[in-house]
Amino acid sequence: LYALFPEYEKVDCLVIRDFYHRYTVDEHMFRAIGVLHRLEDDQDEFSQRFGRLLPEISNPEYIYFALLFHDAGKGVPGALIMARISSCVQNTMSFTSDLVEAITAINSHMCVNAAEGRFVTFVLSVIDLDTHQLSLVNAGHMCPMILRVDGSIEEFGEEAVGLPIGVVEDFGYEVVGRLIEPGETVVIFTDGVDEAMNPD
Repeated sequence: LYALFPEYEKVDCLVIRDFYHRYTVDEHMFRAIGVLHRLEDDQDEFSQRFGRLLPEISNPEYIYFALLFHDAGKGVPGALIMARISSCVQNTMSFTSDLVEAITAINSHMCVNAAEGRFVTFVLSVIDLDTHQLSLVNAGHMCPMILRVDGSIEEFGEEAVGLPIGVVEDFGYEVVGRLIEPGETVVIFTDGVDEAMNPD
């Protein structure tokens, strides 16, 4: 992988010692992409289960891109689910601006025919560019943070964090909001950040 993408030098032949990684990080990515490439043709149970999601994805090539950055060794299933929810969010938000209505529809869609044990932590947020009002719904994700102008950090409270997407259909999510002041920065980050480990 490093030979193709110099930016991947730090994961070249990197071993992750946990119960679900069988290969080094770079080999894991290549193998995952290979499985995805064969997904439509293979007839085993795995391929049939996840292969049926492909027609729902408007840009299947994005899955290959996602696999280069997938986290925690979730591989093909994780990439397919992320591509599926990405398409679902885009379609849903083109029809409604109501966050509760949108997150309910997204969760319902992802619960239908969901693969066992698969879910998505997710933050759905909208900023009104006229009023600078930020509204968001948190579905099991790390709480977004706001970097104030004075350098202090404000974090949205965990009491508003709901269940991840795809766990319980018709779950009641809560919308929280805050006015974003000039110079403030909203930070929404992946779990790959707070789960990252140093070489030791």
